[in-house]
Amino acid sequence: MEEKLSVELKNLISIFSADPNNKNFYQVPNYQRPYSWNKENISELIDDLFTAYNNSKIEEYFCGSIVLVENQTDNRNDIIDGQQRFTTFTIFLCVLRSLYHEQLKRENKDKINEAIHDRYEDSKFRLRFRTDDKNENDYEQSIVSNEGIKFDDSIKENQVEKKFKDSKYLQNAYFIKYFFENISSRPGNLDINDFIDFLMNKVVFTVIKSKDTSNAIRIFNVLNDRGMPLSPIDILKSSLMMNLDTEDRKTFKAKWDSINEKVEHRFHFEDMLQSYLYYKISSNPQRRIDEELLDIYKKENIDSLAAINEISRFADSYIEVMEAADKYIYALKYLRHTIYWTTILSTAKFLNYSDFEQLEKYLVAYYYQNWLAGATIARIKQTSFNIISEIKKKSPVKNIKVLMVANLDKYKTTQDYKINLESENVYQFNWCKSVLFVYEYFSTDNDNVNFLPLDKNIWIEHILPETVSSDSLW
Repeated sequence: MEEKLSVELKNLISIFSADPNNKNFYQVPNYQRPYSWNKENISELIDDLFTAYNNSKIEEYFCGSIVLVENQTDNRNDIIDGQQRFTTFTIFLCVLRSLYHEQLKRENKDKINEAIHDRYEDSKFRLRFRTDDKNENDYEQSIVSNEGIKFDDSIKENQVEKKFKDSKYLQNAYFIKYFFENISSRPGNLDINDFIDFLMNKVVFTVIKSKDTSNAIRIFNVLNDRGMPLSPIDILKSSLMMNLDTEDRKTFKAKWDSINEKVEHRFHFEDMLQSYLYYKISSNPQRRIDEELLDIYKKENIDSLAAINEISRFADSYIEVMEAADKYIYALKYLRHTIYWTTILSTAKFLNYSDFEQLEKYLVAYYYQNWLAGATIARIKQTSFNIISEIKKKSPVKNIKVLMVANLDKYKTTQDYKINLESENVYQFNWCKSVLFVYEYFSTDNDNVNFLPLDKNIWIEHILPETVSSDSLW
C-alpha cells in the first residue's frame, strides 16, 4: 500500500534547496486566504529568532509545522498550513540578499538564490501564489525578482503601511529592513554570514506531507482546533502525575480539576498557566509550557503536589486581579497584549507586594504610552520581564518606575505618544474608543464604576476638533 503521509524535521536549507526529484517547490493554493502577516507578527518572529541566535547557535530553533500536499498537476507542494511563516522566511531571505549583497559570501549568496528560485531557471520561483493573479504578480515583481527588492531609503518606518497599503509583501520587507539596519548600527555589528548560517541550518520545521488533499486538510484541522491527543497542558498534567502513588494521584487530579473549573468559569486555563510560567521564569520562554515548568520544578526540587498547590494559589491571585472592580485594571484590559500586565499584577498579588496600587498606576501609564505611540511587543517585552523580576525581589516601586522611564526615553515613546494623541486623525486609531472609556472612568471620583466592554456597536461622535490649535486642551 502506497504511503500517504510523511513527517520529517527539516531545516530551512533542506526545505528550500534543490532536490534531484524536483520536489522542493511550493505554492499557496487558490482556496487559501492571501498573505496577511503584519508588523507585529514580523517583530515577534525576528525577536524570537535573535533571542535564539544570541543564546545558542548550537541548538536548533523550532518554528512550528508546515502541512503540505503533493500537487501532481503543478509538480509543486500545496501549502495547507504554514503559509504565513513560509512566506515570511522567503521575504526574509530576499531582504538579506538585497540589503547585504556586498557582504555575503559566495556560498551564502548561492544558498539564498537557490531558496528563492530554481538553480537553472531563474523564472521558476521556489514559492508561488495561486490566491489571485494580483498577489502572485505583486510578490514576483517586487520581492523575488532577480533584480532584488528596490528599497526607497527616503521612506520612513511610520510611512510604510500607507505607502504600500495594497502589498503586505513590501510592507514586511521594509519592516525587516529597518530591523536589520537598527541591529547593524549598534556596537558589535552583526556578522550577517554567521546569522545566515544559523538561519539556514538551525531554524527547523516539522514538515508533514500527504499525497491526499483531504488527508492534509484533516491534519490541518487537528493542529488548529486543538484536537491533538496531548496539548502542552495535558503533557504537564500527565508528567506531574506520573511519579505519584494512587492516593496522591487522586489528590492531584482533584486539585487540578478544581483549578480548571474555577479558572475556566470566566477565563482561559492556558492564559492563567502562561502567566504562571512567566512568573516562574521572568524571561522569554524558549520552549513549551510543560517543558519549561518541568525543568523549573526539577531545579527547585519541587514535587508534584507542591507544584499543583503553588499553581492553585497563583490561580487565585490571577482570578482576584482579573475580577477586581478597579479603574486601572479596567483600563489595562483594553490593551492588545494582556499577558504582561496580568502576569505582573498576579505576581504582585501572589507575593503580597506592598506597592500594588502605585504599581497599577505606573503600568497604565507605561503600557498606554507604548500602545498610543505604535510600539510593537518587542519594545515592551524585556522591560515587562524585568518588572516581574523586581517584584519577586520585593524591590520598591520607584525602582520599577526607573525601568519604565528608561525604556520610554530610549525609544522616544512619550514623544510619539503625545504626537498621536494630539493628531487631527485621532479617531482613526484603534485605541481611540479605549482612551475615551479610560477618560470616562477617571472623570469621576466615584470608585464604584462598572467595566465598559468594547463593542462594535459603540460609535464615536466626532465632537473634537478636526484640527488642533496650539492652546487646545486635547
